[in-house]
Amino acid sequence: MHTELLVQLIEEVSLIAADRRREAPRTINRPYDTAAAVPTGNTEPAQQPAPMNGHRKMLAAAARRGMVRPDV
Repeated sequence: MHTELLVQLIEEVSLIAADRRREAPRTINRPYDTAAAVPTGNTEPAQQPAPMNGHRKMLAAAARRGMVRPDV
């Protein structure tokens, strides 16, 4: 009997403590300005792939034949 009352008392106290901790719902104010999301300034052009040299050509040919796995 005493343990049941003690458990109920602890549960009620924990609910009251949780309600006091939660004064107001937490909100995050984020600017929804789309112009600010777009980066401005000097942007570098996309990097071009390096030309294939002899070693890369051999690896590509071996990958096409299934002799090696293509590098990911």
